[in-house]
Amino acid sequence: MFIDEQEKLLWWYRNLSRVDYSIQGWKKHKVYPDFIFSEAGAKKRNNYSKVFVVETKGLHLKNEDTDYKRSVLELCNKLGKEKDWGELKLEFDKQRFEFHVISEEEWRARISALLI
Repeated sequence: MFIDEQEKLLWWYRNLSRVDYSIQGWKKHKVYPDFIFSEAGAKKRNNYSKVFVVETKGLHLKNEDTDYKRSVLELCNKLGKEKDWGELKLEFDKQRFEFHVISEEEWRARISALLI
């Protein structure tokens, strides 16, 4: 898998729809991004400061739903701020989340750019 080949990748997770991590937008149904991953820290490989939340879309799926998800994730980036994971009831230290919708034709380039 392409994501496994990234040198700066620390871990990744295939998010399960309607089971795992979700984002509640302004419509009734939640958004379940496809992948969650982090980059390895610069000084210590097991330390990381960013967590990427990524929704992927094929070329044939560019529609109103894709636009909605892109808007929700852009709003998450705009309003997001660093929080202690304890406040989120998770077992991590301070991390920064970035949210992205990535289309099929730009998958490799965008993932490589995120993990620079």
